[in-house]
Amino acid sequence: MESKKSLEIDVELANGEKSSTDQSQVQAPSMSQIENLKDLPAKKGIDVFFGKITLNEGISAANFYASLFHTLITFMNFTATTTLQPLILLDPKSYAVDENRIGVILAQLILLQTVTKICMTPTFGFLIDKIGRKPMVLVGGTVIMMGYCLVPFQRTVFPGYAISKLLVTNGTNLLILLPFNADYVHDSSKGKAIGIAQALTSFGNFLGSLVITILLHVGFELAQIHMILGIFTFIMVLIYSPFIKAGNYYLKKGNNDEEEFLDKQNQEESFKEKIIKSINALSRNGWLLISLIINTLARADYYLITAVFALWMKSFDTSEDQRKDTDKLISFYENIFFLLGFIGNIAYGLILDVVNPLKVIFPTIFSGMIGYSLILMANSKNSIFVFLLILTAGLAMPGLFNSANYLAIRNYPKELRGTLTSLINVFGIVGYLFLSTVGGYLYDNVNKKMPYVLFLGMILLASFAIVMIYRKLRRYGRKKKPQSVNKSIDTNSNN
Repeated sequence: MESKKSLEIDVELANGEKSSTDQSQVQAPSMSQIENLKDLPAKKGIDVFFGKITLNEGISAANFYASLFHTLITFMNFTATTTLQPLILLDPKSYAVDENRIGVILAQLILLQTVTKICMTPTFGFLIDKIGRKPMVLVGGTVIMMGYCLVPFQRTVFPGYAISKLLVTNGTNLLILLPFNADYVHDSSKGKAIGIAQALTSFGNFLGSLVITILLHVGFELAQIHMILGIFTFIMVLIYSPFIKAGNYYLKKGNNDEEEFLDKQNQEESFKEKIIKSINALSRNGWLLISLIINTLARADYYLITAVFALWMKSFDTSEDQRKDTDKLISFYENIFFLLGFIGNIAYGLILDVVNPLKVIFPTIFSGMIGYSLILMANSKNSIFVFLLILTAGLAMPGLFNSANYLAIRNYPKELRGTLTSLINVFGIVGYLFLSTVGGYLYDNVNKKMPYVLFLGMILLASFAIVMIYRKLRRYGRKKKPQSVNKSIDTNSNN
């Protein structure tokens, strides 16, 4: 009876209801009450997006739409900075890097950026869980603006441009890590919500590429474009951040959203404790491990299309006129790629709510294998195999990202969302680092198609690992579609 009474008090505290005690005297829940709250399924809130998305209780429509705008701006910026990097390095008016050394220089920059991301990502995740979402949005926007606006004043690649790029990269990474879908959307709508968010990701990617194309066409220099993007990103963050819900929404007192307080346990846990708990969760949940693997493949795929593909296309140029034509062709192909991603994300989001995610994962992996196998047969930038690569990769990447995010947010413990997101992204960054450094070396010294060959090897290894993990899940009777963390399908008792 005492346990039942305690649980009733927990529910009242979670839902902002009054207990027998006066409302003004309600205190933060005890540690035992917090533990009980973590086991309660999330309650449904309002419906948004034409009635298609159900939010968690306590989340407003403004919160949800602000998170969508956040996704659009973040990935518009992400693609813009990724696309600008090889262009400004080769630009005669900026750094004029020799084409015979561009692979090595680009690999060195990516290595530096990746190492700092690996170091900073767990810290970002810890801070997201510790001090809340909104403050970290503002920090990310400020760091991005500083990095962009310093570019016109840098005269050397190292250390000047490298420092600016580090700021932009880590600021963008911080914004990407914020787990708004996991926070805001009820389990019954997570697949559709991820589809919408990923569609906006692709549309943001498309806009980032389009904005650069337009600004270059108008006549802006590459250094000037960096400053424009920095100021624009910061203004956008200032506009939508007031509508982001502060802190961790799932524990609050009273009916006033402004009275939210952070989970007491989250406040008391150290960085080391959260990392250990997150690693433990990863090691004992097969679906989280599959999410980690798929996220790594998706990031590597994105790198190949936005960086290696552009360098490979430009390797056929012998004159300034050809370079200009190639820049337009690259922009055209990237726009097709991101448009396919926009359409695919909507479709995959709808599918993931009704089928086992593996029925999405394996076809998209196979599609990627076909595309990167075909590009090995291309002998010019106008080859039909180039178009087929864009087509197959454009269909594959949204499936990978959607599946990875779906599996992750359906299995995150509430109190570890930020930290687990950061750890999964660290592994994705390591895969990105491996492909960019080893692939960059092979690009310059062996063959310009070797990064594609390397990625095909990663796909084969990833496919084998996913099959082994899924066989283990089946062995313990966990073949059904993944549920939320409170209806766990992990192999917890068997590891």
